[in-house]
Amino acid sequence: MPIKKGGFTLFELMIVIVIIAIIYTLFIQNLSNFKTTKKLKLQNLPNYLSKLEFDKEALILCTKECKECSLYLDGNRSDEEIALFKSTPIIYKEIPDDRFEEVEFKDYIDFENGKIYKDICFEYKYDKSGSSSEMIIEHKDRFYTFESYFHEVKEFESLDEASEVFIGPKKMLRD
Repeated sequence: MPIKKGGFTLFELMIVIVIIAIIYTLFIQNLSNFKTTKKLKLQNLPNYLSKLEFDKEALILCTKECKECSLYLDGNRSDEEIALFKSTPIIYKEIPDDRFEEVEFKDYIDFENGKIYKDICFEYKYDKSGSSSEMIIEHKDRFYTFESYFHEVKEFESLDEASEVFIGPKKMLRD
């Protein structure tokens, strides 16, 4: 009776190695596409951006009813995504005569990826010098004031309250 060796053939080992290589390749490819999402509150946004490393400007750009927010540092899109909103906010900017009107954002061209974003619902710029976009944001029945140059984000219950605090110091300077 012939003795049977217990082992794998070269062909069987090669098949196992090919399967492992395919699984490894798919896994590594998914890791390279993985983006981290940072959850932020509106009140913490300027402070968070001030701690990032960039030379000129940081930009938060939100699209798709503000469900997706991207971070751009000096015009280059970061791998980090920002979670700011659960619903679409209303953005107000000051117009002459101390009034505010709802903002409609212009398209944004991402030259690095060759994309044009048309459905922008929020855009916030933060300059290395500390200046930032000035606006009032209405989100979940609360109003947040974003003033330029190192001001803390303040929260209010009405647009009138927020605009009064927002315009107050500027009006005193003009008078």
